[in-house]
Amino acid sequence: MLNNIFSENFQFTTRYFNEKFQAIAENNAKFPQSVIFEGSDIYGELFFTLELARILNCEKDGSEFCNCTNCNWIKSFSHPAVTIVTPIDFKDMDSGSKTVISTKQCQAISRKLLETSDYHRVFIFLDAKKEALTELEEKQVNKFKNLGYTLPEEWCPAHISHKVFQDQASNVILKSVEEPPKNTTFFFLTKNREDIIQTIVSRSQIFSLPSSVQGQNYGLVANLFKNYPNFTLDDAFNISQEFLSELKEGKYSALDLILMIEEYLTTLIKNNLNNPNFIQSAMSDLKKAQTAERMLSATVQAKTVFNWLLIEFVKNF
Repeated sequence: MLNNIFSENFQFTTRYFNEKFQAIAENNAKFPQSVIFEGSDIYGELFFTLELARILNCEKDGSEFCNCTNCNWIKSFSHPAVTIVTPIDFKDMDSGSKTVISTKQCQAISRKLLETSDYHRVFIFLDAKKEALTELEEKQVNKFKNLGYTLPEEWCPAHISHKVFQDQASNVILKSVEEPPKNTTFFFLTKNREDIIQTIVSRSQIFSLPSSVQGQNYGLVANLFKNYPNFTLDDAFNISQEFLSELKEGKYSALDLILMIEEYLTTLIKNNLNNPNFIQSAMSDLKKAQTAERMLSATVQAKTVFNWLLIEFVKNF
């Protein structure tokens, strides 16, 4: 049901939602009430969310080529039940700063949910600025051009963070996230789940959309793994701290880093096919990295995951 571009880039998450839509059609499931998408590709997260909103509200069968009224509204960012919540969107002229999502915006959402609706209401929380896209951003958008969406003019999306979505506003919306009316879903688009207040994280299903690093760019891991496979405990803790520092800088998500490790280990295995002992060891570590990936999907904290994984890499421990 979802466009192939999503299955090509976000295989696990696409399969999950396709199966979810099938179960809903058979009256065997409900759609999640709160979803967090994390990763480094804000456009992938945004268009994936909009496609989910479109399918939920489609008047026909949810086909990617549908041109019903609801689908056309969503593709033009004008659907009355699909609300983009940023510091500059869904905001009255007198509602204060345009650098944060305000408590007034969240209070307005709570009031809006008191009204009945025939649609599946979707609220999408992210950051945005009123400025033109850069050439690189235009290329990122063009990857999804076949979906038929038209971004608002002079509108540049970005990931949500504590700086943009502060605790006071988050707490205002918390009750609605926890117990929304029927057919209501909140989406939070972030680089890292730790950029969202924990009380919302604990009430959400979390999916990682890690397209930016798969198949490339594991240089950071290569530099840190110079002693691999002969890691000491000191190596393990030092590398774990380096990864956590990268997370704080915001360039990568935790899943991005785990995928870099997987890609690096896969490359080492391919380059050492004449060394069966090394392959056996690296294959074992690759499976551990895949376990770490599942741990992140199960909302285990990044620090715990990296400490566990790197210690597991220490031989004869």
